[in-house]
Amino acid sequence: RLLQPELLARPSGYYEIHHAENPIATLLPHMEKARSLLGLLEYDARVAALEGDPDRGLGSARAALVVARSIGEEPFLISQLVRIACSKIAAHSALQTLAWAQPKTGLAELQAELRAEADFPYLLTGMRGERGMHDQLFEGLESGKISFNDLSGMMGLAHKNPLQGIGFQLYKGFLPGDRAKSLELMTEYMRASKLPPHERIAALKGIPLPPRPPDDFRYVVTSLLLPACGKVAEASVRIRADLLAASTAIACERFRLSRGRWPDSLAEIPKDILPEIPTDTYDGQPLRYRKLDDGIAVYSIGDSDERTKQRRRENHEPLADLGQGWKLWNPELRGIPAVVEVKELPTDVVPEVQKP
Repeated sequence: RLLQPELLARPSGYYEIHHAENPIATLLPHMEKARSLLGLLEYDARVAALEGDPDRGLGSARAALVVARSIGEEPFLISQLVRIACSKIAAHSALQTLAWAQPKTGLAELQAELRAEADFPYLLTGMRGERGMHDQLFEGLESGKISFNDLSGMMGLAHKNPLQGIGFQLYKGFLPGDRAKSLELMTEYMRASKLPPHERIAALKGIPLPPRPPDDFRYVVTSLLLPACGKVAEASVRIRADLLAASTAIACERFRLSRGRWPDSLAEIPKDILPEIPTDTYDGQPLRYRKLDDGIAVYSIGDSDERTKQRRRENHEPLADLGQGWKLWNPELRGIPAVVEVKELPTDVVPEVQKP
């Protein structure tokens, strides 16, 4: 509660990073601290809404977004994954506050901040750093500044076996070609990361990966160190959809507060509230909007995989069968506990309680 005003006064920030000679061994202890602070802000947003102070709740959601932005352009994929996770929590905290109450201040600011965060190039930022770090790693392996024990320890390999060390000495002749393949793949990943979001995942999946042992032993290090680009690419598309839908949902709330009703369509919202209708990151079409009996939904079509839909249903997401996005309830329905259907177990599966 005391940190919120100070965080909101800091639009950005950065952390001091000490790059190790072996780049893969660079430590990022501030990530855990950022996640801990984010957890406090998330809980404060919920408590504030339940205590009847939704404006403070919205302020904590905005402060959580400041924590996400503080990670900035750190050139590590893991850093950008943490920024993505922090942004998602900030958006969820804001929409949870709106599900329980009706904040009056901070809506316009939060809408603009979520919209700006959606445009951040998470994947491209992380890939630039990964390409440089991998090239530095190959440089160290070729010069001897980084040993096989360093590499095997990072990859979780058992480096006490002397045969592995001997094998690595024999492999050194392949390192220049391995290094060239690594740079080639990283460049392809960066090129794909610059594409529109709805084209990005397909482009990344189309990049051919090098053959791995035992079929081919020329690109062992590249195969071991190739980052989980597909995972980060999917996360970057997913968070953009979440943030755009959250920002647009807040625009709908601002329209309701000014007009006393929900908009009939996103196109009805004045441009001074919603400058443009965002594009769905999954298909390039305008973001979806639907009026419901108990509120509205703003959403992307999301991942159409049936397993993803089932996971949404298991998480009791209100838009599980529509897509990926957010729901806002009518004001008179906010703060009402959800009705959970409890099914009685059949008598033949209810365990008997043994008497002492």
